[in-house]
Amino acid sequence: MIHAIFFDLDHTLCDTGGADRQAYADTIALVEAERPDIDAQRLLQTFRDLLSTEPFDPTGGDTVEWRSELFARALQQQNVKAPELAARLSPYFHRQRIENFDYFPGTVPLLATLRETHKLVVITNGTSEIQRPKLVKCNVNAHVDHILVSGETPWCKPDPGIFHHACELAQCAAAEAIHVGDSLETDICGGINAALAATVWIAPDRTAAPDPRPDFTVASVLALPEILQQVQ
Repeated sequence: MIHAIFFDLDHTLCDTGGADRQAYADTIALVEAERPDIDAQRLLQTFRDLLSTEPFDPTGGDTVEWRSELFARALQQQNVKAPELAARLSPYFHRQRIENFDYFPGTVPLLATLRETHKLVVITNGTSEIQRPKLVKCNVNAHVDHILVSGETPWCKPDPGIFHHACELAQCAAAEAIHVGDSLETDICGGINAALAATVWIAPDRTAAPDPRPDFTVASVLALPEILQQVQ
């Protein structure tokens, strides 16, 4: 019997990709308006490349400030030294991102229905500076029973410790919980490592997965009720 459902936040419950696209577009518009001498499209692509390999300060410093450093590096690749602009771009991007951050359509009614019969826990990787504003913007506390942000715990997905802690909060055994997420490396591998009853991979553009192989692959979290009928 499944008593608890664990969810990833980004790209699973919430349209992080849509919020990012709008924030990048807004940031490009800001740069183009203030500094037409800078190739804004190239700047943002360079920033994204740096972000993909160094998303967080290796010394544990503030994430938004760290990403200002990444903007400064991206500017330097165009031989532009503009520390004041770099310092403004990261906070601006994050403000625009949060402004546009929201659930995928249909998610809130789904959570309300699932919560009638299951304990719901959000397990999200990241620092408090990045994840908490998203959680507040979507009032996630009102829709689930517990929230775990990896930066506030000793664990990070795919470490089974964070899933086992979620089980403690939900007062269930690992075999009585499933995890839903979009990342094979963190969500699916983590759920498998924790010996949960099942893992559900959110993959809109795929119908099959390589290893680690999830128990279910769906295009949207809205397919979850059908899956629960198979694992209850």
